[in-house]
Amino acid sequence: MKYATDGFGNFSYQTLGTYDEEKYKEYCASKSARPAASIYPSAFCTTLIFQNNFKIPDDYPVKL
Repeated sequence: MKYATDGFGNFSYQTLGTYDEEKYKEYCASKSARPAASIYPSAFCTTLIFQNNFKIPDDYPVKL
């Protein structure tokens, strides 16, 4: 998923493709600059949060 703005404060999102939750977690935690389809890991991490109603899930793969 990626967010886009129209320059007027309106945002939309586009999904990254068809991946299962385990792949989102794997790509989120990836050390590769672009683990899948030239998409940054942060996009997969954002998708996990988005799919959990904008809350960090208990099993979120990145720990601070």
